[in-house]
Amino acid sequence: MNIENAQKIYNLLITGEATQIKHKDIGDINLTTGIQGSYEKEYADSYGIDHIIARRIYSGKNYKEIAKLFSDLSELLKDGEIKKVIKNGDLRYEITDKKNNLAIVLNKLYSEKIDNYLLTGYVRKNSGVERLHSPNNYAPNAPLCRQEVGAELLTLIEYEKSKKKSSENKVNESIVWKTKSRRNRNNKDMER
Repeated sequence: MNIENAQKIYNLLITGEATQIKHKDIGDINLTTGIQGSYEKEYADSYGIDHIIARRIYSGKNYKEIAKLFSDLSELLKDGEIKKVIKNGDLRYEITDKKNNLAIVLNKLYSEKIDNYLLTGYVRKNSGVERLHSPNNYAPNAPLCRQEVGAELLTLIEYEKSKKKSSENKVNESIVWKTKSRRNRNNKDMER
């Protein structure tokens, strides 16, 4: 997990305010709540974070599983490999991670000043045909779902922060121990 990116995704989930994450090769990627889409079209007529959540709920995922997906997404947004893909005659971009066979789907936004990208979806690659099936025959409440997923993501972020802090403490303890050992040796040498 990239904690900085995960924190930005968390803020988007909780506040609904758009954010940007910088990718190492292509620059800024816009993240928005987007449009959830419609149940009748299996949420294929949508984009953004609400689309990602609605599609996962539609396919039977729970909030914790969706939060884990956003945790993975935070790392991909930073270091994933960019590819141009033509699908149904349209050019789109994917950021992929070979290890997990995951891809973030981006559409390029054109402006006179800069190139910008919009996160439109997230897919698991090489898993065969994924048929969506809905154990729920209703459209989820997007703001409520964002709050629930955000709460689960915050738990994952705090866990990662505590692991990092614990690791840093162990390194610091090791440095203190080595310094004390050197001092003790130096003191013994001086006593001779």
